Amino acid sequence: MANQEAVDLAEVDSAFLEMKTFGDARMVRLDLFRGDTRRSIGFNASRVGYAANPDAQEHWAAVAAVLRAFAEARPGAEVTLGPSRGPNLVMFIIGLVSMIAGGAIGAGAMVNGRVAAAAPAVLLLLIGLALVIAHWPWAPRRRRRAADLAAAMAPGAGTADIR
Repeated sequence: MANQEAVDLAEVDSAFLEMKTFGDARMVRLDLFRGDTRRSIGFNASRVGYAANPDAQEHWAAVAAVLRAFAEARPGAEVTLGPSRGPNLVMFIIGLVSMIAGGAIGAGAMVNGRVAAAAPAVLLLLIGLALVIAHWPWAPRRRRRAADLAAAMAPGAGTADIR
């Protein structure tokens, strides 16, 4: 069972709200950090019918309530949209390794005259490039005030991605 220790929202150093759709799945997660300690409220479900899913609606309401409480505990507190630094850096490194491997394998295949064998390597290189661009660690991160996010997630506001 997960750690159920209470979180003093006045002591939260940083918060991240990640909403992601990949394939047929949708994931929404709020991460709260106090030092190295992370507390998360996450939910994954099918993208199809997500808005009508009672569990998704309950999770959405819980995240909105935590954001409201966070805004009350720390007026003016901001939430970063997207993954926290750790997962973002991991995806960046995976992209970097994919680019290097794809480039090396593709170059090796081309040098040996195996142009057809280079095609999958070029695809690997392009996927790696997309990951590096999407997860560039030095890019400015979008931030929104916790109170504004809570209002955007109010009942009846829908469960669409917040930008």
